[in-house]
Amino acid sequence: MAPPITHPKFVPKLDLSPDDLESLTVTGLGTSCTPALLKTGWKKLATANIGVGFASDNSRILTTNLFLLGKLHKSSTECTTVLAAKFWPGVNQNIEIRLPLDNLNVFPFDASLQSGLVSSSAVEHEIFDTEKDLPVSPEDFRAAGGGGFTLRAFTHMTAGSWMKLQIALYPLAKDKLLETFPYASNILFPGLLLQEHHGSPQRNQRLWLPVLPVPAEGQTRHPVPTDAKF
Repeated sequence: MAPPITHPKFVPKLDLSPDDLESLTVTGLGTSCTPALLKTGWKKLATANIGVGFASDNSRILTTNLFLLGKLHKSSTECTTVLAAKFWPGVNQNIEIRLPLDNLNVFPFDASLQSGLVSSSAVEHEIFDTEKDLPVSPEDFRAAGGGGFTLRAFTHMTAGSWMKLQIALYPLAKDKLLETFPYASNILFPGLLLQEHHGSPQRNQRLWLPVLPVPAEGQTRHPVPTDAKF
């Protein structure tokens, strides 16, 4: 049996009132959790939510899914920067790609720790010439040997409530990638590492919030079972 909780913050032990439940209840998962997270002091930095869907009798887990929220960088002036020549060898060394990654919810997960493919057109980014100190248009970037790209997020548990995030880049537009490599839709298809972030108390980087249980409004489409099934 687990030891009782004795921290002073949990005293007195009172049942949640209907008002308490209403203030914590969210209408859905993903971005719908934002109001509840803000009440906990969330600073809109990267966090992961794990959604668990129960049957009507609340005794069976029907679905689980992962949701990423928030921004990866603390400051609006920070961004993930990478030399374009790393992915497109013919591009000038002065050209770089800058991604704010300020909306991690753009990565869709489907009962997996690896996201689906995300087109560069769905992600805010800038192509920049550091020598001329000017942005580069998509047309000029393609003429220089570059092109569209695709992203995918990979998450790994590093502790009970902490994760590591890796973002892979594929130097092809999403439709071209799937046309050239039909198996690219498989979550095991490898990519080129663009960014890696660790979230763990040991590294003193609170990029990921500890687990925060919040109730979501349920649905009654799943009937209560009349007999036990395993």
